[in-house]
Amino acid sequence: MQGFEIRHDVGYPYKTEIDIPEDFAGRRVRLRFDGVYSYARVWVNGRFVRDHHGGFTTWECDITDFVSRGRRPGSRSR
Repeated sequence: MQGFEIRHDVGYPYKTEIDIPEDFAGRRVRLRFDGVYSYARVWVNGRFVRDHHGGFTTWECDITDFVSRGRRPGSRSR
């Protein structure tokens, strides 16, 4: 949030979509964060995965059980 004015005790959502390659079958899928300011909650496909307290530290969450491999129906190539 450097360079942005933020209000205390207000949530700021960030949403993105990613495709999990089909060749990830049988492998763990993790999201890695290299510094999320203060407090973060991770939701994948509408399901809560975990939260994290602390800023500017690297942390991961395992999303294997929350995703499907292969391109989503109707998704476009990037």
